[in-house]
Amino acid sequence: MTNPHIETLVNFLRDFADANADSFAPEQIEHLNRASVEIAVLDKAVDNLIKERDDARREWCKQEAYFWDEPAIRSAQHIAESRGWNCFKEDSDAQTNP
Repeated sequence: MTNPHIETLVNFLRDFADANADSFAPEQIEHLNRASVEIAVLDKAVDNLIKERDDARREWCKQEAYFWDEPAIRSAQHIAESRGWNCFKEDSDAQTNP
């Protein structure tokens, strides 16, 4: 999980279910456990959607930079930044932290 708040929530639900297994009905404990799994699955789905969105944005910026008259001035990264997109963040992180 990339979101620490989601990870905290999932861990809390699991720990709460384990700590209260004797106090709640088995169906309620199972519901808590299922909810923690579903939250983790949704978090992964959101991560995948963000990656797909960033891939599409990078491709769009590269195409716009390719058709720009002065590509040295208007790089794909510059185009993304001018739109407020951080879709090249991973690329700059990899260059600064090899």
